Amino acid sequence: MRRTLLLACLAIVLAPAEAIACGRCTDSLIIMDLPWAGLGILLVWLWLGTTVAARLCLGGRDAGSGLISAKAGTLVVFALLASIGYAGLYGATLGSLILPSLFVGIVWFLYLMIRIAIDLVRLVGGRDPAARTAARTSLAFDGGFLLTTLLLIAAAQTRAPSLDYRIDGLRLGSNTAILSPLMPGIVADGDKAVAPLIRACREAIAGDDLFERANVLEHATYCLERIGGPDAEAFLADLVRRHVAADDFHDRRWYRHVCYSYARVAGPRAVPDLVDAFERMPATARSDDRACVLIALTMTACAPGVGFTLDHMDVLLREMHDHEGSRSRAARAAAEALVFGAEPDSLKLIPAHRVGQLIRLRVHPKSPPDDFSAEFFWTDADDRGRRPVEAIEAGWTKDSAIIRERWGGRFGGA
Repeated sequence: MRRTLLLACLAIVLAPAEAIACGRCTDSLIIMDLPWAGLGILLVWLWLGTTVAARLCLGGRDAGSGLISAKAGTLVVFALLASIGYAGLYGATLGSLILPSLFVGIVWFLYLMIRIAIDLVRLVGGRDPAARTAARTSLAFDGGFLLTTLLLIAAAQTRAPSLDYRIDGLRLGSNTAILSPLMPGIVADGDKAVAPLIRACREAIAGDDLFERANVLEHATYCLERIGGPDAEAFLADLVRRHVAADDFHDRRWYRHVCYSYARVAGPRAVPDLVDAFERMPATARSDDRACVLIALTMTACAPGVGFTLDHMDVLLREMHDHEGSRSRAARAAAEALVFGAEPDSLKLIPAHRVGQLIRLRVHPKSPPDDFSAEFFWTDADDRGRRPVEAIEAGWTKDSAIIRERWGGRFGGA
């Protein structure tokens, strides 16, 4: 048995492809479908502690008791698996907490099932009364842990469809498990989801985990954008006003998304706040955060917002050369829409929320029609048909006066 348990550790190589991804991404993929997966390691340690306590209490007085059917060597193996083995799996899965817990829990669960099967055979087929009593006691002990495990799994699985659980999952990262079907499901709840989303944002801002803060704010504010309404608009406006000059990369990241969501929700009403944010931000030679505010002003699709952006077009054009891919691509999309476009509605569709390149599309079997992956990931197809940066700059240099006149006409000369 001990040899089998040790060799079972090697089964991690049979884990799905997600095991080689970022650990947090792996966790989000697992926990969306198996919300109880993280309980494995806790149950193993609970079983170990209870079994050791039972052995110490009984001592040598009742060697036939089924409570001590797990031998000392087996307990040592599980203790190693749940400590050193868990730590090794954590490193092998690039920081996943859930996958190692799930693996250790499955190994322990299989062992428990084997012990129960053995005790059932001893109870049904045994003729020695002492052996039958020991089997009955062991069944009660192991069966209690099995029942506890099944109840916890059922409780966790029942909680999974709840709105609070789905909103809590927004902290785990940007991948297709989050963008489909999780976020579309939250948006489908409509006004009922607004207050919990706002609460999640406030808790994330007050927390210390910058990674989770960026994920929650990025995803929750996008959900608020899609839901809309006065409460969502008021909260987004408050975020734009209060958190202008962030020093940390993660805070600057979520602030950009807040500006974009606010622009789409409020339209012309967002212009004063966005202009104020632009003027309060410091100008930098590279990675100028003011360019993100200009993109948001463009997305308001109104004369004041577009006019302000055109007055500061040099900032937007310079951002197209930024080294960070998602920022430069968003600036390029906005500049191209302004220089060569003519429809105000097209400005609202600038793909500013996209934060990375989608290398391999994982098609989720439960993906709804409004999968949000296209809103958050660039693909190779996005570059096809896009004008080069040089063409956009040349178009603005040559026809800036015509471009201003064209947009002024589209907005009724305002």
